[in-house]
Amino acid sequence: MTTPNKEKKSEFLVNIYFDELTHNQKIAILMFYSIIAEHDSDPDTLRYKTDFINHYFQELGVTQYQFEAYVTLGGREQMIKDIKSLDKYNFTHLVWSTTEMGEYGKGMPDSLYRILAELVNELGIDFDTWTDFLDKSEEMKWGDE
Repeated sequence: MTTPNKEKKSEFLVNIYFDELTHNQKIAILMFYSIIAEHDSDPDTLRYKTDFINHYFQELGVTQYQFEAYVTLGGREQMIKDIKSLDKYNFTHLVWSTTEMGEYGKGMPDSLYRILAELVNELGIDFDTWTDFLDKSEEMKWGDE
């Protein structure tokens, strides 16, 4: 993976998006982004997504080795479990940052919406609930059930 260029780096607001994540939650977020990005076939937007993810790797302090070990040992099932363990604040920011990454450039293509909807379903919520976090995050009750 390449290092993001300096002019884009300021656009990725990792430190205000996420707070007090466990190591597994950090890697789960990176895996979540990566699954979505791998379904992007546009070279221009894929380059942005790659820069976006690489910047998160750096800011979250996760190495490629740690990421690969997590994927190998726990995989998608562990990712879902770790994302479900996010508090409301961090989950809301996952929604916002995923949307920022996905809609860069020409908007989110259908292929990315499909994989995002699949991931959201695996989290046990419907897509409307996911998008509600963008509009009404203060009213949502993630993890309070």
